[in-house]
Amino acid sequence: MFASNDYQYIFANHDMFVSCLISAILWTIPVLFMYYEHPRSKQLVKACILGELIRIACYLPTFIGYIRAEDTTYPVRTFIFYIAFDVVRYLLLGMTIRPIFKMDPPEPKNDDDEYDNDDEYEGAE
Repeated sequence: MFASNDYQYIFANHDMFVSCLISAILWTIPVLFMYYEHPRSKQLVKACILGELIRIACYLPTFIGYIRAEDTTYPVRTFIFYIAFDVVRYLLLGMTIRPIFKMDPPEPKNDDDEYDNDDEYEGAE
């Protein structure tokens, strides 16, 4: 599926692994923030989306280099499968992070509320 026309090279095997690895590392922090209901979760998710866009922009010249390479040629279906793989990966990621944009921001907890009720009990004694 990802082999060159002469079956000597595998297309972007290392690149696919690195892009998945970078995404996993990049999205670990927002998942932890969402788990602990941190008030800045939405901003962190937006920053990670920007990070993914930067990663795509940095990888784009390499991808174009694969298309224009004269020494190794790949069938067109190889590029279509690679793009489809990335689209599916981003669709799954989008479905995963979509609920955070629908959540209300968490209310900040006020630790003083615990001690406000102590005044009521002191008068009852």
